[in-house]
Amino acid sequence: MGSDTRSPMRSLPRLLAVLVFTSTACGDDEVARSDVETIASAEVAEVDASPEVTLACPIAGTWNLQNVLCGDNDITADWFRVIDRTTAVLSTSGTGCALTTTNETDACTEEERGTLVTKSGSQWAVVSQGIIACTPAACTFGGQDAACALADRAATYDATITLAAGRLSLTSSNGICVTSGAGASTTFVFEAR
Repeated sequence: MGSDTRSPMRSLPRLLAVLVFTSTACGDDEVARSDVETIASAEVAEVDASPEVTLACPIAGTWNLQNVLCGDNDITADWFRVIDRTTAVLSTSGTGCALTTTNETDACTEEERGTLVTKSGSQWAVVSQGIIACTPAACTFGGQDAACALADRAATYDATITLAAGRLSLTSSNGICVTSGAGASTTFVFEAR
């Protein structure tokens, strides 16, 4: 006899039908066969009516920054001359993604948080709380970098987010390219860690 791989809840209507039918066969004439079928149908409808579980954050995971672009201009080498590591951690939160990004060197770590909610297709709404932690306080990445400050970079904006060939790209008109005066959209390209 093979094993039954069906859900125990899906077997419930058959079990009820057998119990009621057995009860009828043992002398309880008050329960008719049509009642058994009605009970079984109601149970199936109740089990099948459960909502499908959808993943609110289809891009969840830990991602390492690979490339930074200002429009079509690749500034990755410039980025990594200043910042050693940049990671993004995305996890399901409510109807979207919770996002934590970390920029690090041995001398400074800054952590930024926000949320991402899909609007349609590859368009997402981003709400950044800005920097939530500086270690050590007011540290810098050297040169002309301003001191790390809590709530810096807090903003609400739209972004285009795509996932293809194991790479996650986030493009927006908000970011390093605009604040540095380049006047172009900023694209961060991440690979799964």
